[in-house]
Amino acid sequence: MPQLLIQPLAATSFAPYGTVIEPGDASVPINSGTTQKFSDVAEVELDADARATMHIYRPETIDLPYRAHMLERHPLASQAFVPLGRFRFVVVVAGRANRPTQDDLRAFIGSGTQGVQFATGIWHHPFLAIDRGDFLIIDRLCVDEREADRNLDLIDIADWDCTLIIS
Repeated sequence: MPQLLIQPLAATSFAPYGTVIEPGDASVPINSGTTQKFSDVAEVELDADARATMHIYRPETIDLPYRAHMLERHPLASQAFVPLGRFRFVVVVAGRANRPTQDDLRAFIGSGTQGVQFATGIWHHPFLAIDRGDFLIIDRLCVDEREADRNLDLIDIADWDCTLIIS
């Protein structure tokens, strides 16, 4: 059974797939010095005439090892996932190819102090939470089912028999 090693989430290794959302080194004090502001940690990508929206997801947790079963992509906008607490999660990505292969898969584990933003058109597995908790999702508002269908492509990868593991 093929295994996919989950690596720590880092800005440089995740860059081909999107952005790691976390405080950087540069900040400025605001609010009379009571707050440090880390500006522009991620840019929401949207197609013309679309608007961003925010959701709260409360996913079921998974146990590792875990068998990956599908990939999805959103061709019209980016999609961000930010834990609303110190909750670890796994992201599986496969780039922008029209039809990714098993060799394209990469897996990362978020520390609970990081979020991710998948760039527009990046194939990724549906959300995988290791710890129970709520996550803020920022993505494109789809006003009806037809529009939602235009912003979602799916691939069944269950036959790849790919299991996620941590070394």
